[in-house]
Amino acid sequence: MNGIENIIKRIEEEAREAAAKIIADAEAEAASIREKYTSESESVRGEIVSRGKKVADERAARLSGAASLEAKKAALAKKQELISDAFSAAVEKLSSLSDDKRALALSRLALAAANGGKGEIILSKAERDAIGAKLMAKCSENENIVLSEETREIGGGLIFRDGSAEVNCAFSSLVFELRESLSRTVADVLFG
Repeated sequence: MNGIENIIKRIEEEAREAAAKIIADAEAEAASIREKYTSESESVRGEIVSRGKKVADERAARLSGAASLEAKKAALAKKQELISDAFSAAVEKLSSLSDDKRALALSRLALAAANGGKGEIILSKAERDAIGAKLMAKCSENENIVLSEETREIGGGLIFRDGSAEVNCAFSSLVFELRESLSRTVADVLFG
């Protein structure tokens, strides 16, 4: 029986050695597979991170560009508002001239509008009451200009009428007409 036991022991040892080799080979193969997939996963991870960073950078650039554009639009809107305020202040300044200076300015407007011809000056009721007589005295060089009994709510300035034709010389209209040609100059003065 000793011989059979020796054979069984040898078979068991060979089986253990074969199992150990199979296990060692499997572990080596598993390690190789793990290393391969770890390397691949690191590569894929790197690509995903790189793409994600690129997408994030592009989005950040778009958002920064949009924010910059919004800031420029807001600054432009504020500049336009300040330019409008400057023209409004010009109308107010003209309207608040002393009676003598306003009468002189309006007489020049009326005489230029009449161009040596005839016509009538239409003022607001407040202007007519305040400076109507002074205005007509300053327009005395053209006896064909008269002060109309009609009044209109035009603020400062006048309307010159020759028959059915009217020339709007209201301060707000005159400043509005000049706005396009003077906006650049006003912007340069305001914003350097």
